[in-house]
Amino acid sequence: MNSKRINLSIGIIIILFFSVSYYIQNVILDKDDRIKVLLNGISQAAQQKEWDKAQALYDEFDKLWKQGKYIVSLNNGEQDYSDFRDEIHGIEKGIEVQDDKSVPERIGMCIGLWENMKKLVPEP
Repeated sequence: MNSKRINLSIGIIIILFFSVSYYIQNVILDKDDRIKVLLNGISQAAQQKEWDKAQALYDEFDKLWKQGKYIVSLNNGEQDYSDFRDEIHGIEKGIEVQDDKSVPERIGMCIGLWENMKKLVPEP
């Protein structure tokens, strides 16, 4: 009987942990789809070659990302998180060298990864 209570308690703790981290990621961090809106704004600015605007939007995105990256990493697989981080780095470098072709492409990859990571059960 005591073992069943311990197992049940551990199960409840795990469910609570993932529920809270999912809530933080999707309700607090990405309120009003901020991540996607910022990424789309960066893409549009890059396509129009407005690099100062793209950099300002990237800085805003980076600040938001730094606030929530640990929650995202806990709630998602290592591969998705690593790929997302790599694409973010590529976006930053693309803005630095003003590459209007690679920035929107990388943003498309980021948005796809983000949409998958936001799911309750992400696809492999």
